[in-house]
Amino acid sequence: MVILMRDRQPGFSAWPYLVFVILFSLLLLGVCKWYLIQAMDDFGHADKLQKRLLGLHAMLIMIVLLLIAGLGLLLSFRMGRYFSRRPPSKNTPTKYVDAWSESAKRMKTPPKE
Repeated sequence: MVILMRDRQPGFSAWPYLVFVILFSLLLLGVCKWYLIQAMDDFGHADKLQKRLLGLHAMLIMIVLLLIAGLGLLLSFRMGRYFSRRPPSKNTPTKYVDAWSESAKRMKTPPKE
């Protein structure tokens, strides 16, 4: 966090990172309390097929949690800006064109009667 504060831009706020970490920690604690601890208790007296199913369910939940964490970090830290550096573009002055003269250039003259 200290490194981010050094090169911060105007309008930078650390609140989104803090909110992400808190919400992800709450999600992780909830999954541990309501699923993983109970699954570990059931794992002790399960047969071979049930142990395999519990292991697969735990792996699926771990994959989902890691995807949420990884994508959340990529979105919150905007990692793309570190890999695709573009040179700053210079602002070009806006060319204001007279609308009446442009319409006159495009207008077809009616045939003479």
